[in-house]
Amino acid sequence: MPSIYTHRQFSRATVVSFIAMAAVLIAVLVPSTMRQVLAQHPIIIAAVAAAVLLGAAVHVVMLSLTVNVTDHELGWYFGPGF
Repeated sequence: MPSIYTHRQFSRATVVSFIAMAAVLIAVLVPSTMRQVLAQHPIIIAAVAAAVLLGAAVHVVMLSLTVNVTDHELGWYFGPGF
């Protein structure tokens, strides 16, 4: 059924928070002393990578909100349509 009204709203705060998260991780993991510790404990690298991937997935899902209105229903979803 065709929509009578559709609106998509993007969240600038989500983009800013993802950039801030990436900047903090880079600032923590780049110093040479931290590289030596990470080389000895590869599980830390795996945990950080998993946290970054989870954070990226949450940011993609919450990046936008779309509202659709038809004759019979009001629908809304975040991100790519979840």
